[in-house]
Amino acid sequence: MARRHLFTLATKAIPRLVIRRENTALLVQDMQNYWANPKGGYAQVARRRGIAFEYDEYFQIVESITKNIRTLIDRFNELEMPVLYTAFAYEDERDISALQLGTGIVLASRDPEAKIIPELTPHPDQPIYFKTGFSAFCSEGFSDHLKRRRIENLVLSGVHLEMGILSTVFSAQDRGIRPLIVDDGCGALCYDVQQDIMAKAPHALTKVRSTGEVCERLRVLAEDQDPVLV
Repeated sequence: MARRHLFTLATKAIPRLVIRRENTALLVQDMQNYWANPKGGYAQVARRRGIAFEYDEYFQIVESITKNIRTLIDRFNELEMPVLYTAFAYEDERDISALQLGTGIVLASRDPEAKIIPELTPHPDQPIYFKTGFSAFCSEGFSDHLKRRRIENLVLSGVHLEMGILSTVFSAQDRGIRPLIVDDGCGALCYDVQQDIMAKAPHALTKVRSTGEVCERLRVLAEDQDPVLV
């Protein structure tokens, strides 16, 4: 029996995003040493438990998306468009969450494992928001920044696609912010999950585009002050 996507069939087509320099931000989510460094804490835990081989696909995906995220960051920087970062860590011990305690991943913001990997190091004026939950909006500072800058569109990259990235997508939609998932700029734990989510994401009323497609549209924006549609 063919599978149907009834929710999408009952709704209008997803409108294209209207991209301007001032209304669109790139989010680099949780590309910190713990998750994205093959010698970081995540990999160390896997090795201690004797299951490092199960994470081979994950770190292959991370290596691939890191290059694409670098390309996105460079394009946004060229256009002086906002680039924001998040890291899964706490700033105040009183804010340690049940999620952090439950997973055993309790990192302080000053911990080296909370730092963004060197390949994607932020500029001094590009903020890192520390969060204790899956969604980027778990950081009040992140949400406040978007409100203050009047950001209407959020281009998402980073990890983990099936948890943090999707949580951010839904949180953004709840707040009237249009998310766009960069399919080769977001990493899941394995290829099968990656492909499955990317196939279904448009049916959750979320735009999905490649790094090349996003950069090409932004190239047009660099040549003309008129907004572009994505």
